[in-house]
Amino acid sequence: MPSKLRTVWTFLVSIKYSALAALAAGALGLLGMGVMGFGLYYAVAFALPPDYPDLDTAHGDWIWPALIVVGMAWSVAFLAAGGLNRYLASKGLQVWWRRIIYTGVLWLWALVLWAVTLSANR
Repeated sequence: MPSKLRTVWTFLVSIKYSALAALAAGALGLLGMGVMGFGLYYAVAFALPPDYPDLDTAHGDWIWPALIVVGMAWSVAFLAAGGLNRYLASKGLQVWWRRIIYTGVLWLWALVLWAVTLSANR
């Protein structure tokens, strides 16, 4: 196995539960046909700028694909959160702080995805 591939594999094994969550979230984002993206929108809607379109009043051909893509793209946050959790664990941070930070990374990534998506479709 090449060196870089081995490094990636070692990283994924060290965050195996986050990697499995990323795979599951990506699959559910696609197979859920936008339900996950819709749920993520409502989880972050209060933090979006008020001039962004609301999904309840938005119209156009971009909405349904956006819901699906945001749901799938959100799965990448599990890998980032898992890597950060691994790093913080190595520094001795308590488990409750790591869980809060892990959840914050997931929420922040959903906010970024929806902010970018909605700003591109105003």
